[in-house]
Amino acid sequence: GTFYSECLVPTMIEYNAANNLITGVLPPGMANLKKLVSFNVGGNLLNGGLEHIVNLPNIQTLNVSSNQFKGSIPDLFNMIGLRSLDLSYNEFFGSFPVLSKAMQMVSLAGNKMEGEIKNIPFDPILLDLSNNMFSGNVNWLGGFSYLK
Repeated sequence: GTFYSECLVPTMIEYNAANNLITGVLPPGMANLKKLVSFNVGGNLLNGGLEHIVNLPNIQTLNVSSNQFKGSIPDLFNMIGLRSLDLSYNEFFGSFPVLSKAMQMVSLAGNKMEGEIKNIPFDPILLDLSNNMFSGNVNWLGGFSYLK
């Protein structure tokens, strides 16, 4: 069925509708979910962009994997609580996004991302960039504490 914004109430802390057949786009009302900590709609048929989620102040886990989202990934640097980001297997394109230093797990696998990654400003425990078109030097890998 269709993603209905009526399902999203301002006091909501967690939303999990993973692995269904939900269609449509993320509604503008997403921006009002100021208490939302976890949002998982992975494994659906959603499309459009992520512009309505970039100002969620308390979000820690964001999973929109295995959908049909497309476009460039918005700047997520101000999402300072975001720890886990899974945007894998969509149709995102462009360069590596600007992310918060608090990030721990990032998966951008299976998109159309490209360009050189010059710096990763966080110390991830998981970083999956597979099946994209990234290029260039990987000297930034030496800065990760778990590789020392």
